[in-house]
Formats: sequence, structure tokens, C-alpha cells
Amino acid sequence: MMSAPASASTALPDLLFGGLKAQAASGWKIERTVLPGWEDARAAFFPDQNGRVYERLLANLPVMLHAMDRQGRITAVNRHWTQVLGHAPEEAEGRLLTEFLAPGSRQRLLQDIYPAYFLSGILSAEPVDMICRDGSTRSMLLSMNAYRGAKGRIERSVCLVEPAAAVAQAPAAVPHLPRETEALGRIAGGLAHDFNNLLTVIAGNLDLIEGKLPDGDAVMRLREAAGAARKCGGLARQMLALARGGAGPAREVKVNELIAGLLPLLARSLGEAVEVMADLMEGEPRVMADPGRFESVLLDLAEIAREAMQEGGRFSIETHAVPTGEAGAATNGGTAPGPHVLVAVTRTGAPRADEAERARDIAEAFLTRCGGRLTVESRAGGGTAIMMILPRREG
Repeated sequence: MMSAPASASTALPDLLFGGLKAQAASGWKIERTVLPGWEDARAAFFPDQNGRVYERLLANLPVMLHAMDRQGRITAVNRHWTQVLGHAPEEAEGRLLTEFLAPGSRQRLLQDIYPAYFLSGILSAEPVDMICRDGSTRSMLLSMNAYRGAKGRIERSVCLVEPAAAVAQAPAAVPHLPRETEALGRIAGGLAHDFNNLLTVIAGNLDLIEGKLPDGDAVMRLREAAGAARKCGGLARQMLALARGGAGPAREVKVNELIAGLLPLLARSLGEAVEVMADLMEGEPRVMADPGRFESVLLDLAEIAREAMQEGGRFSIETHAVPTGEAGAATNGGTAPGPHVLVAVTRTGAPRADEAERARDIAEAFLTRCGGRLTVESRAGGGTAIMMILPRREG
């Protein structure tokens, strides 16, 4: 039995994941800890009023998913999670996530991962060792996405757990997926894509109505509804990524065409107060990428910009040719030699402290797969530029 350092408890906020502080202070515990009120607080992944269609979908996806409440206790697990780790749903739900981690991973979660997660609300592919029901451990990659309440506190987290070896071998494993899994992924992807588009229209129209009403309770309720719709849109994009197993196959993408087709959706997402512009290079630059992930990255970067431009501003996407030899200099030598295309997402307004970290969380996995690199710059006079440099396909 190893004891947690004293700093592990002081690093955690008082109001978030409160049950973990006592655990960190008293030492690591393997035995079950069911927190009071669990039976009353039991929740699903995405409670909805439409026959729990998405709930059933997530329950049967061939990836490991669990949801947690603000105290870090598991509120739901899907079928694949229980199959891989061996714990039945009733054995997992109501217990702290830390109870399923080996001591070293538990200590790192409390000391390092959770404090950073409380600030960013995002965790991507963090290596952890999880305890199976038979007592063995498995090396996993843990990703988490936070959903905050009206006061900005983390109320719920949806988590993806992936076997580390499977992720490392993903390109070779994809062709061998069963046909049923591929069909389920296609269905989930189609539903999530349509759901996200509908929610974007809803949020955009709510913003338009809000601008025509005087301040009051009605406007406050409209803002809450628009915010909820945007959060649901983020969930839909996350579902789309999960349905594709994190990333679809790379194929030739016409960058300018993809951006031009996305502009109406971006305009509705950003709202009437934000001017949306595109400055696209001549010709038709092409890259090898997963087009769905490319669109999701741009939409998520636009959401960061929207949060920073509550009073309005200008949002722009630019494309520029980067000649051979200059791409490496632009990214500290991080890209392969040859011609590249620069995709710059810029906004006006004051810089935000967490913007660069959030942009990297969103874009780095996509860019690594494409052989590209990311830089984030705060510009003189205000504004931020998030620049993605991608190898350009010739011919």
C-alpha cells in the first residue's frame, strides 16, 4: 500500500471531485466506495426526451465509454467497457474512477491530471493502468470531456478509454473490423452529423431572436437554450469521432472547397454579432486527411473563438501556399520537406490564457496523423491566429 503525497489533496479544488480529496489524504483504497446518494443521482450518458436513441447507440458502440459526475464517481458505463475490464455495470456505477486505477496511475490522476483538467475541461489520450475484475491490469489511454453547469463548474464528464496497444496498431487493425461494427459506425456517424447540423441551425436562430428582444427573463432563457444547443452540438461531434474510431481513413481533400462549404455552418455557429470571412488562396490546394475530422477541428476552433468574442468581432479562415523549404522554418523544422498549405484560423479580440492549450488539444492528433504541425500566435493590437501547416499533395 502506497501513501499519497500531501500535495495531492491540496491540489484539488474544494467544490470539484470532492470525494477524491479525502481519498488522497488517507491513502489509496482498492475496495469499493459507494458515495451517499448514489441511487438518487444515477444518470445516463446523455439524458434526452427522444426515446433514448443516442443512449442505446452509445451503450452498444464498440469502444469503451463511461460517464462521471462532478465528484468523479462513475454514473454510466457501456457494454464494451464492462466486457474489456470484466466489471458488471452495478459493480462500476457509483464508484470513483480512481478505484479502477493502479496506484501509480491513481497518484498521477489526483496530482497532475485532475488539476489541469479542471481548468481546460479536456483530456486527450493520457496513459493509465486500469484494474480488471480478475486483479490484472491493462494499459489504457484515457480521454475526458467536461460539461459545465451555469456557474462554470464541471457537472459531468464523458470519458473514452482505449487499449494503448490497439491505438498504436490502429491503422493495421481498421481493415479487419467486423462488418457489423463498420455498419454501426456509419449509422452513428450519419446521426451525429445530422444532429450537429440541426442544433447549429437551432442555436443560430435563437441568437437572432435574442437580438430582437429587450433584456429580461425571456432573453436569459434564450441564451440558456442557445448555450445548451451548442453543448449538444459538441457532444454530436464527439459522437461522430467515436463512431469513426477517433479518425477515418485519409483521402484527398480539396482544402478551399471544404472551407467554403463549411462557411454557412460557421456563420450560424458563431452568431450574428461575429463577421465570418474567408481569404482563400488561388488554385485548389489538396491535402491527405480525414475530411470529417478536418471539419470537426475547424468547428471546434470556431467554438473557442465564439467564447472569446461574446460582444462580437471578426472570424476568418485563410489559406496560403507555403513553398518548399519554408514550412520547416515556420514550425521549427517539424514538417516533412516539400510544398505545404497553411490554414490559418484568426479572430479579433483579447487573447485568452487557455486558448493555445485548447487549440492543441483539438488539432494535434489530426495534424500528427496528416504529418502537419500547429502554431498559435497572439497578434499585435489584439487577436489570435491558430495556424495549421499541412503537407500539400502535388499533381
